[in-house]
Formats: sequence, C-alpha cells, structure tokens
Amino acid sequence: YNIGHGYVSSALYDSFLCLLLSSLFGSVFASDLLTIFIFLDLTLFSAGYLIFSIREAVKAAYKYVFLNILASIFLLGGIFLYSSYLGTYEILPLPSDFGIVSFFLLLGLFIKAGVFPFHLWVPDAYSKSPIPVACLLSGGAGAITLLSIYKLLPLILFPEVLRFFGMITALFASLIAIDPRLNLRKTFSYFCIAETGFVIYALGLNSSMAIFGAFILVLTQTFAKSLLFSFAGLITEEHGVLPRHYSWALFGLLVGGFSVSGLPITGGFVGKFAIISAAYQTGSILGLVLFPLSSFFLVLALLKVYERFSQLKRIRKAHYTTLLSILMFSLINIIIGLSFIGLL
Repeated sequence: YNIGHGYVSSALYDSFLCLLLSSLFGSVFASDLLTIFIFLDLTLFSAGYLIFSIREAVKAAYKYVFLNILASIFLLGGIFLYSSYLGTYEILPLPSDFGIVSFFLLLGLFIKAGVFPFHLWVPDAYSKSPIPVACLLSGGAGAITLLSIYKLLPLILFPEVLRFFGMITALFASLIAIDPRLNLRKTFSYFCIAETGFVIYALGLNSSMAIFGAFILVLTQTFAKSLLFSFAGLITEEHGVLPRHYSWALFGLLVGGFSVSGLPITGGFVGKFAIISAAYQTGSILGLVLFPLSSFFLVLALLKVYERFSQLKRIRKAHYTTLLSILMFSLINIIIGLSFIGLL
C-alpha cells in the first residue's frame, strides 16, 4: 500500500514508520511493567511524528499526543506506586488494598485504547493521518494496547469496570457510526472504537471462552481495520471517485465490514460469538442484549457506507500493490474465520 500511494519518498517518514513497527513488535514480547510502558511510549513518539507529517493533520496530532502523554503520566504514576509497594516491576497479583494502583493503570490504558469517554483522539487521528499510519494505529497499536490490558489483568481489581466501559463503548460507537454526516474514515474510526469495546468487555469477563474470543477478535480486526482504511484511501470522497478496479475495493470493504460487524464466515464472527457465549455462561444478561444490538447497528452503518459509495464513478486507477494488499488482508480474515469456527 505504501508503494502504491507514494508514501515511501521520505527517508524520515520511513524511519519513523520502522520505529513504529519496531515498537509494536517490542510490545508483544514485553513482560514487565517498565518494558510495556517504554514500548507504548515509543509507539506514541513515532506515531505522533507520522501524523504530524500531514499538514492538515496537525490539530489531530496535537490532540493525539496530548491525550496519550496524559495517559502515559497516569501509567507512570501507577507503575511508580506499584514498584514502591512491591519493590519490583514484574507483574504479580495485586493486593486488594492497592486499588489506587489499579485505578491509575486502568485510566492510562483506557485513554490509550480509546475507550469511551476517552476516545476523543481516535476519530481525528485515524481520519487525518496517512492511510498506512491509520492502518497501523487502528490495527497494530490498538491491538497492542489491548494486549497490554490483558497482560495487566492480575493488577486490575475492578473487572466490573472493564465490563461496564466495554459495553458502553461498543454501543456508543456503533450508534455514532450510523450518522450519515460523518465522512468515510471517521465512520470507520467508530467501527474501531466499537471493536475495542467488545474486547474490553471480554477481558472483564476473564473466562477462558471470553479470552479466546478477545484473542480472535484482536487478531482478525487487525486485518479488518486495515481493509476498511485501505478502502477509504482508494476513494476521493469529495469528487465521488472510485478506482477502476472497484470490485476488489468493494470486496475488501465487505470482508472488513462483515468482520467488524461479526457476520458469519469472517474471523469477527468467531470472536464475537465466543464473547457472547462467555457472557451467557457467566450470566451477564446485559451483555447478551447490548452486544448483538451493537453488531446490528454496525451492520446498518456498513449498509449505509456500501449504498453511499457503490454508485460512484470509476475513474482513478488503483496501483496493483494496493489491490494486492486488500486481497491479502481479505483472504487472511476469511481463513482465520473458517479455521477457528470449529472450536466454538
């Protein structure tokens, strides 16, 4: 996608893109509080520059950097208190009287993950940044933050808070996504926020089925979100232009949208079905009602997007590397969905 859209012309851009990728990989293997914090902040530093690289995105970049620095301050405060109490940075079960540590860590991670009502940076950052950066932020950085929350579950003393904010985030974002006044990339940004809500709720349930569903959802949504923003990058919305090879673009939109909405065959269906099953097993009646409702709203939003752009003119020719990336992400999502559906 980078090659097809000419984003590789700047050496500084490439350097920070590599730094962003390195910080994402490093976060996967981070196993203690200090290392997790360092790699999350490297992600902030590199992504902040990449958003600043677009002149029209300066305001969005300031919002992204400010709120994520605020999140880092909360995280650092929680880590400092934790190490002062226990004398280590290793992740150990937190005593019940250390609630202030759990509060600071959770608040910092909620801001970084874009959980409602701390999501304000997400629509601007995803809609204004270069498309490859939006793909990495929504898929990669979002997944890494959720993985960090999973790693810190022994330190979270309020699982009901995870469940509450997860439900509210999913329902709020799916409702906003229906708004026809939003441009395409902002609509997809709210799709991403809704998926974050699903995973946060699953982590709050903390059962084996819920964790399985969260893992599948994070894995498949990494590709689904990249599909949606890749589709958005092919469209000149203001002039009503789709690429000539529009069938590939719309195929990517449908696969990505189906996965985010939790429709069958895609990996998103497997993950959401597992989470709803876990809600049933644990007796979370509210989750059984709200999450199917949230998925229904996402389907409505997807139908509106399809109706809005399926009739556009096909003028601009898309680079074959862009179409190849869309096809690859689509196939991976479908393969994951078909591979794991037998485990439900």
